[in-house]
Amino acid sequence: MGEPRHSARFDSYPDLLFSAMESVCQEPADTFRRYGRDDVECRSFLPPGPTASIIVQYDGTVDDLPQLVMRVRSRHDDPGYVVDFDTYLYVPRRAQAPVRVVHRSPQITSRINRLLQSAGGRPN
Repeated sequence: MGEPRHSARFDSYPDLLFSAMESVCQEPADTFRRYGRDDVECRSFLPPGPTASIIVQYDGTVDDLPQLVMRVRSRHDDPGYVVDFDTYLYVPRRAQAPVRVVHRSPQITSRINRLLQSAGGRPN
């Protein structure tokens, strides 16, 4: 399934956004990865109830639990930078390849846009 891509333009390098991503991804169920200066990801395990529902709905497995993924990538684009913010559920499955489950809603878009604005961006 396709990923929703939220994007914003920043006048300068979005240090604050990358720092915020790392600081909010510190819970025991979280894994923070930095793939490079311009690419970070936070993966979070979900509570037991939603996890069970997702496993049943998508033929998942208890050996490799689903995770909420938030990934931020930036690229230089005169003038300034463009940031892409992706969110999806990553669901490993028993007999098939993992699936990315995207849930697009006005509430999610609004929350991500507020985050991008508070870090100095102008959502597209």
